Amino acid sequence: MLVHMLRFVNLNRYILIILTTFFLSNLFAQEIQPQKVGYWENVQSFAISQTEDYIVLSVSVFGKNQLYETRLENGVWTELKAIDAINNAYGEGFDVEGPSLNFNSKILYFHANFPDTKGGFDIYYSERVNSPVCRNIGGIDEVDII
Repeated sequence: MLVHMLRFVNLNRYILIILTTFFLSNLFAQEIQPQKVGYWENVQSFAISQTEDYIVLSVSVFGKNQLYETRLENGVWTELKAIDAINNAYGEGFDVEGPSLNFNSKILYFHANFPDTKGGFDIYYSERVNSPVCRNIGGIDEVDII
């Protein structure tokens, strides 16, 4: 009889622990709601720095995608600023899209249909220095999607 009571007490203790854990986790759990970062229109893609204080966006302007940047200053995102050194590296009228930042945000990768492409869009990179310079990564003639 004592063995059955101990089993019953142990079972009840486990059930109590499980129920308490469940109710406490629900009591203190907060639902994560999506929050807007900014109120920008026509955003096609973006890249954010690891420190989450710098964003490069590809924005559709007059039918062409161009790169813009913004910084988080005092909890507010600055006005979008066109990265003209990249957007107009080969003149106007080219699509520049798909931004991606490296681990320390010093190198920006993107794809564009600049005149020196090997066909369509090529992947380029630009190092953040006093004045950005676009460089075609090159060496990739075709990419097969499997």
